Amino acid sequence: MLGGAVLAALGLASAGALAQTATLKFGTFIPPKADEIERGIAPWLDELEKESGGALKFQRFFGGTIERSLLKQHEQLQNGLQDATIIPVPYVFSLFPDFTVFALPYLVESAKEGSILSWRMHQRGLLRGMDTLHVVGTYLNDPLVLHFRNPIKSLDDVKGAKIRITSPEGVGVIKLFHGAVVGMPISEVAQSLSTGVLDGTMNSWGSLRAFRIESLIKGDVDEPLGAISFIVAINKKVYDGLPAKAKQALEKLGGEKLALRMGAVFDAQAASVKAAARKDPNRTIIGFSGAERGKRLETFKPLYDEWLKSTPEGASKMAALQKLLADIRAGR
Repeated sequence: MLGGAVLAALGLASAGALAQTATLKFGTFIPPKADEIERGIAPWLDELEKESGGALKFQRFFGGTIERSLLKQHEQLQNGLQDATIIPVPYVFSLFPDFTVFALPYLVESAKEGSILSWRMHQRGLLRGMDTLHVVGTYLNDPLVLHFRNPIKSLDDVKGAKIRITSPEGVGVIKLFHGAVVGMPISEVAQSLSTGVLDGTMNSWGSLRAFRIESLIKGDVDEPLGAISFIVAINKKVYDGLPAKAKQALEKLGGEKLALRMGAVFDAQAASVKAAARKDPNRTIIGFSGAERGKRLETFKPLYDEWLKSTPEGASKMAALQKLLADIRAGR
């Protein structure tokens, strides 16, 4: 009798322990070998599992195993096909309209400062659309620059070039450079460059390696022309049902800690890809400094004016952003 009671108690304890372990399907289109996953998200998920003391587990579906389309990452999160995901915001700007500010040229100089900035903006309620999700973190990649299949000697070489963009804001940038805008998924860029469908692409340095574009590039305009923003999110109902220890782990390792982690990953990869490019004797890289950079910034003023005009409380949000950015650059 006693033995049976003990076994029953142990069985109940075991069942209780199992009930306190939540297993989430984490899906993303990003390739598993990309630094963003291999050095950023994957080890972060490992740390979350450890920090939760077994309360949180992740089934990992990288490289579009659940959903390949960048347009549908948010949709598949909301309909429950994946419990957690990374939303590439430029593909759903209509849902998160204030994130368009991060796509403005010359706003952020690195993934680190951009990632921290995006999180602090979210913390202060300055980014619309986030209330339908449980937001674990936000981050930006290293700034977008222009990359071409042929050497570039000056901006005159950009005129008329067919250039792939990543967001609606990219349209304005390319038009001000007098290029021809082409929209397509990043997964098609390498093939399109190799066949001449594209002359160039507006991408971060790091993404050249992640999506096997690096070897096809012979010229670059190395100026910070905006950045792609990402939201790491969990389905709200799924989050509400998580054990307390799982929520505590997400709180501890998400937010600004995740922003710092991902910013460091992107900046390190960008530095590596750029260093390799500079060693290539057949590669031309141009950039601006001093008065010339100031002139370029003035060229892009209409894009800033349009953002201020089209964004509710745009002026106050931009003022708050500039203050936050100054704090970040001052190490605060």
